[in-house]
Amino acid sequence: MQRIAGREQRVALTLMPGSKVLLANNFVLMAGLRLPHHHRRTTRAWRADRSTMVRCLNENAGRGYYRFDDFLDGGDVWTDASKPGKGRAGGGYVLDIGNYHWWTFGSSASRSPIDFLEGKTVVYCLDDCGALWYGKIVRFHIDNQAFQASAVKGWSHAERLNDLLRELLYLSVKYNCILVYEWISTHANLLADPLSRLDEPLFLARASGADSPIYGPLARHPDAGARR
Repeated sequence: MQRIAGREQRVALTLMPGSKVLLANNFVLMAGLRLPHHHRRTTRAWRADRSTMVRCLNENAGRGYYRFDDFLDGGDVWTDASKPGKGRAGGGYVLDIGNYHWWTFGSSASRSPIDFLEGKTVVYCLDDCGALWYGKIVRFHIDNQAFQASAVKGWSHAERLNDLLRELLYLSVKYNCILVYEWISTHANLLADPLSRLDEPLFLARASGADSPIYGPLARHPDAGARR
């Protein structure tokens, strides 16, 4: 375990910010192993970390990320998820260039805690738009402190959030982009909030206002309004 931890720490240092999520379970398994005859079985979470690290190394073909000063500014993104009631849950995002998307979560996902839905919205956004951000640093504005704080430090005590952070790490390596997670007040998240509440007309009115931070033409995702 100590040898694995040492090797993988060096691997993590060459990956995107947030790669420490892949090391947490290794150190958990190492805790308390004091005598030569002590041993532990590996856990599902530990194996998921190893699998994600292999996927990341395969994706970046052994390239390391030792500095980020050659990455360009990728702009701002606002994301949000909410549970408007009646067993429904929705999510959405908008880019400062005008691209936006919103959807309803399936019945199973709708029963998940709101911090998971907020994180899943970020995963969906990166999966949809990652190709636009190759070689760029992108600022995500998130109004859920539980997920945002976990994303900043790179790991969480909640395994459901660690699952999302593994996905985000892999996608950021795949699309060669850096994600910066910034917290925003719910009252200030005026653009993504109506999308998560399935109120597209209100979003359009706010996005086209004089004080809107969107500088490009609004571009609706072709699957907007679908279930994910």
